[in-house]
Amino acid sequence: MADARTGGERVMRKVDMEQDVLTNEERTMMDRMNALQAARAMERSRARWFRRNIFLGLTLGGVVLGTYGFTMYRVRQETFDDVEPISKDGQSSGGS
Repeated sequence: MADARTGGERVMRKVDMEQDVLTNEERTMMDRMNALQAARAMERSRARWFRRNIFLGLTLGGVVLGTYGFTMYRVRQETFDDVEPISKDGQSSGGS
């Protein structure tokens, strides 16, 4: 099934599924190779998006953790002097 081309390079000739007589083994091998090639192509196309998604996830996670950390830092500094404590009977201890 290989044709000799110029330069001594051996290249597979194009197979015509209707005219060429192929055995079941050859057809099975062609189907396996087609599936393998499709899987490799899918991996290559997904690799670019995988890296972008990892970068985006880490960036968003950093923003969330930064916001949480900043909020906890600011709340820890707050004294809450303007809030009146509530007594056990449900009434404010000061005021009217």
